[in-house]
Amino acid sequence: MRVYIYEYAVATGDEEFLAEGRAMLESLLRAFVKSGYETLTVAHPSVGVRWADEVLRDETQALECADLTLVIAPESDGLLESKVREYSRETEVIGPTPKAIRVAADKRKTEDALRDARSFQLPAREADVMVSKPADGAGSEGVRIGRGEFSRELIPGSHHSLLCASDGETVDVLGINDQFVAFAGRELAYLGGRTPSDHRELTRIARDIAEEVVERIPGLVGLFGVDLVMKGEEPYLIEVNPRPTTPTVAAALEHPEAVVRSLLEGPTGKVLRYRREYVYVKCGAEALVPEKFEIVEDFHGLRVYRG
Repeated sequence: MRVYIYEYAVATGDEEFLAEGRAMLESLLRAFVKSGYETLTVAHPSVGVRWADEVLRDETQALECADLTLVIAPESDGLLESKVREYSRETEVIGPTPKAIRVAADKRKTEDALRDARSFQLPAREADVMVSKPADGAGSEGVRIGRGEFSRELIPGSHHSLLCASDGETVDVLGINDQFVAFAGRELAYLGGRTPSDHRELTRIARDIAEEVVERIPGLVGLFGVDLVMKGEEPYLIEVNPRPTTPTVAAALEHPEAVVRSLLEGPTGKVLRYRREYVYVKCGAEALVPEKFEIVEDFHGLRVYRG
C-alpha cells in the first residue's frame, strides 16, 4: 500500500510554515515506513525531504500513485478544506471531512459547536483583558493582546494541547503536551512544546475532552489537535486544529506503529504513555531545553530533544 502525505509548506516552499510543516511530514513519513508502508510526497525544488520512498514535484502524479492520502495544511483562507475536497475526488483521504474542517477552522463556528460543554469551559466574550486572533487563523498566527476580529478573554494559566486520532466515535489521545508560548509586546509567539505534560488534572481528563470535541464536531476523524489553557485545574478550550499538529513529532518518535494503527485500523480509546520525555523548539528557543536532554532530530528550523 502506498501512502501519500501532502504537506502544504513543503509542497509550496512557504517559509512561514516550513519548519513545523517539514517536521510533521518527515515524522509521519518515518512512522509509515517503520510500519511497513511505501510512502511518497511532493516537494518544492527548494525543499529537501527525508524518509519518503519517492519525492515528486507533481501532485497529480502523486495522486495517481497513492492508495491513501493524508493532508497537512493551514486551515486559514480555506486552504485545508479546499485541498481535502480536491483530493477526495481522486483518492481516499485520511482525515477530517470538509464540513468538520469548516467548523474547526472558524473560531465562531467552533464556539457554537462546543458551547455548554461538560468537560471544559470556553473563554468569556467580555473581560478586562482580551486576546484577539483571526477568525480562521492557524496556530499562533495573528494572536495578540487587545480587541480584534475575534476577541475573547485572556485566560491566565498554563498552555497545553492534545494530539488525538479519531474514527468519529472512538478517540485515542496520542499526546498530552505542554506548549511554550511567549508574548513579544502584544504579539503571541509559539516557541515549541514538551511531551508528555506532567499536569496531573489534564492527564486525568484528556480523553473526556477529546471525546466530547469529537461528539460535538461530526466528521472530526483522523489526526487533530486541541489547544487548551489550564487555569489551575479548570480546562479552557482555546481552539480545535483539524489536522496534525507539532506534537506529532514526539508521538511518531516514541510510538510510530501506534500512530499508524490509530489512523489505519482505528482508535481503541487508549491514552498513549511515554517512557521518555521530548522537547521540541524553534530555532532561537534552545534555552527552553532542560539540561542533559540530547538532540534526536533537527528539522532545519525545529529541533527535537529527548530526556
